[in-house]
Amino acid sequence: MRWTIGHKIASIAPIPTVALIVVSFFYLKPLFEERRIAKEMENNINLLIKTSRIMTALQEERGLSSTFLSGGNVLDQMKGARKGTDGQMTNLDAIVRSAGISEQHKNLLLNLPKEIELLRDKVEQRRDAQEVFQSYTELIKKLSSVEQEIVNRKTTKGIGKVMASLILLDEAKESIGRVRGMGSSIISKGTTPQSDQLKLCLESWESFLANITSPALTLSLSDVAKLQELQRSQEFEKASKFSLAIISGSFKEINPQNFFYLHQNHRTS
Repeated sequence: MRWTIGHKIASIAPIPTVALIVVSFFYLKPLFEERRIAKEMENNINLLIKTSRIMTALQEERGLSSTFLSGGNVLDQMKGARKGTDGQMTNLDAIVRSAGISEQHKNLLLNLPKEIELLRDKVEQRRDAQEVFQSYTELIKKLSSVEQEIVNRKTTKGIGKVMASLILLDEAKESIGRVRGMGSSIISKGTTPQSDQLKLCLESWESFLANITSPALTLSLSDVAKLQELQRSQEFEKASKFSLAIISGSFKEINPQNFFYLHQNHRTS
């Protein structure tokens, strides 16, 4: 076929259009990338919140389970804590599948109901309180690694700093949760605690204090005021006194349920 002038013009005409598309792509690509990151960030924030709430529920369930196995009269409270954990699992599958995290962590979360059931089986089998406590703690640590991955992923608009603050507060919750659970278990058992149990309580209390006073926290003024109010409260002073009593071995007069629920009030939200 002979090319006429019209054909030649027709073959040239798309070139500016293609050039415009290419140039536009380079200009718009950052915007598309920003939108993609924003959508992934939204999905990951939903997962971060869900994971945080499940961890909080498991911390309460852990403490009551170990207290129960140590002879504490907390069966009804333990059953209630289990219902609370199950309630936090609602819609977990859908949130996990839409999140931008590794397959390893997705599988961990999708199998979480089975993992929790195995922990509860240990309680029903009346396994050792410290063994059960440690098993719950290991699962909570795995969930914490999910949070770490979310925070370390690419973010925008300074959201990363806010999410990092949530990690610090969750670590504070886990620390006070360890003190609460192990301390209540020690009191319920009524025997001289092992050195590793006392070490756990001491290190966890120190970790709690370090996290709620960390300069890396990025909080609103109202949240800063809440933390300051917490540290000035009579409940905080009493929790500190009780924790030091556990660490020093002077806990014979402390009621385990009072100890548990006093420290539960110090979970950050």
